[in-house]
Amino acid sequence: MLPPRWQDEALGSEERASETRERAERRRVALQRRVPRRPQGGRPARPRALTVKIGSAAVYERPVLRGTALVLALVFGTGTPTAGLLCGKPSRLRQVSPAIGPAARAGPLWLVTGARGPRAVAELLPDYPTLVYPTKVLIGVHRPLRAPITLRGRRCSDDRPLRFFYRNTGDTRDLPDAGPASELEHMGDRVATLAAGEPPITVPGLGYPGYMLFSGPGNWKVSVRRGRRLLGTAIIRVVAQ
Repeated sequence: MLPPRWQDEALGSEERASETRERAERRRVALQRRVPRRPQGGRPARPRALTVKIGSAAVYERPVLRGTALVLALVFGTGTPTAGLLCGKPSRLRQVSPAIGPAARAGPLWLVTGARGPRAVAELLPDYPTLVYPTKVLIGVHRPLRAPITLRGRRCSDDRPLRFFYRNTGDTRDLPDAGPASELEHMGDRVATLAAGEPPITVPGLGYPGYMLFSGPGNWKVSVRRGRRLLGTAIIRVVAQ
């Protein structure tokens, strides 16, 4: 049991907090209903800035007649950020050369998904979702790389990492078998490294053969880097047949 003096102070604090919340609510409602009057021969009057006090802090917001409720919701922390990436539309395909064909550009690399339309699209085989097969994606280059390049990828909707399978000289691993999506997410490499110098394919064009292990439909973002420097990105839309 608190002493009477402390009880009075606690009750007084609660009453003051309640009054503050009520005043803030009345001001918010009044601001929404307020319509600026147009003075004779002049522009519409601008409403004054709203000040809302919470405890000992003051939050200042620029009044916007139609968006006040949304602004206050963001200020008081009711908005929830999304976990996905902002990727945009799938990358446009360009005709690189007769040897490479249509491909999506990511820095110095050209990603060949086998799509027939104007954008980068890859199709999962009909066995999805029971079985998911690695997707063949040839990586073409105009000239041999002067330094190693790395690839990383994530799905735009949920930030799920993409796995790769690109073998360099001396790599004797076998191609991962088809399996459930949960297994495919642990196969291959989270970071694919393309070695510098002459690529494995030289005829009819320069390229790196390999696979991207898309575990499900959606837009996937592939980032290309040399060391820590970002050289480019490509968006590939994966669809189920």
